Amino acid sequence: SATSLGPKPAGVGAPFTLAFMDPPYGKDLVPAALTSLRDDGWLTDDAIVIAEQGKDESPARVDGFEELDRRHYGAAQIGIYCTKPRALCST
Repeated sequence: SATSLGPKPAGVGAPFTLAFMDPPYGKDLVPAALTSLRDDGWLTDDAIVIAEQGKDESPARVDGFEELDRRHYGAAQIGIYCTKPRALCST
């Protein structure tokens, strides 16, 4: 499932520096998906994750991710997260 990717398989390349997610709105799936990406080796230590959510959903709060920005577009909101402290995300 999109919220439990499982461990990143060997031989499919290095962990990702950028991930995009657009789960179905209204199901609060972003926190579980972020947790899976973090725990299962899919992301580098300085990755950026772009997560789309419905406008009425609460922004995801997950240990190990810091929200850099949030934008609202009609029925959607976009959260931009970094896997390291904000001060280091732009380097």
